[in-house]
Amino acid sequence: MDGPFSDDTLRNWPSLVREDTSRTLPKRITWLLDNQKRVVVPDWESSATCISAGLCIGMVPTHFAKPWLNEGKWVALELENPFPDSACCLTWQQNDMSPALTWLLEYLGDSETLNKEWLREPEETPATGD
Repeated sequence: MDGPFSDDTLRNWPSLVREDTSRTLPKRITWLLDNQKRVVVPDWESSATCISAGLCIGMVPTHFAKPWLNEGKWVALELENPFPDSACCLTWQQNDMSPALTWLLEYLGDSETLNKEWLREPEETPATGD
C-alpha cells in the first residue's frame, strides 16, 4: 500500500496504546482515532512485540523506532493528517522528595527548558574523518 494514509485507512488496524499508569490524575489516550480499536500494552518491549507481529500500528518515539526501521523490520507511514505532538508529563510526590529527585528536577530545569532541551529530536552529528 502506498501513502499518505487517510484516517479511514488507518482505522482498519488497531492502534497501539501505552497504558497510562496515573493513579490520581486523569488518564490520557493520545493518537487514537474515533472508532478505532486499540491494543493496550504496559511497556515499550510489549509495544515492539505487537508492532513487529503486525497486531497494530503505532506512534513511537523516533529513537525507539530507528533501529527497527533501519533493519527493515518496521515501515514508517506517511499520514494525510499527521497527529499533533503529545504532551509529556513528569509527576512525583512533593511530600516525599529525596535528594536524588531534587537534583534531577533541578538538572532537567523548568518546563520550557525541559521541552526545548530534553524532549526534542536529537540532531544528527556529522561524521568526522578521524
